[in-house]
Amino acid sequence: EQADPNSIPHNLIVRGNYLYVSYYYDGLQVYDISDPANPVRAYYYDTSTLPNEQSYKGAWGVYPFLPSGNILVSDMQNGLFVVEAVEMPTGSVSTPDAGISLSLFPQPANEYLAVNIQVEKATQNTSLQLLDLTGRQVWAKELSLLQGENNIRIEEIYSLPAGCYLLNVKGDTWQLTERLIISR
Repeated sequence: EQADPNSIPHNLIVRGNYLYVSYYYDGLQVYDISDPANPVRAYYYDTSTLPNEQSYKGAWGVYPFLPSGNILVSDMQNGLFVVEAVEMPTGSVSTPDAGISLSLFPQPANEYLAVNIQVEKATQNTSLQLLDLTGRQVWAKELSLLQGENNIRIEEIYSLPAGCYLLNVKGDTWQLTERLIISR
């Protein structure tokens, strides 16, 4: 399922493997982006009772970072909604062990991207994919990770247009996705 194709999405926020989107007339839409090439709508909450038009009414902002897990959604006509933390479907996201972390530097990036991946045990067959927000792969690399800290420098981003991208790192039994902004 997806939001109405006539509805206007905006104010996208990535948290972990989920993309939180405000849609003016379709409210909050949450997509599982653990496979960025195939996003799946995991949850939605419609804040507007107005008929769908191509105008600027309805949900304006979304904030999924409260310690409680609750999500704030602001609607220009109906006020502020506090959406209770929802249990995402089991198996919809691959949650890495606590011993796995991913960080990107600098943010925003310009000429290169430094990727730091820390793992508790060595992994074979690790893939890195850089995707634009349409899910199109713009860069990819296969590698093995050593136990501990792994630093990868991606020089190829200098040729990419400014914008928002997703870096998806997939190991044998885990997957992490982080947002990357490229500026010029």
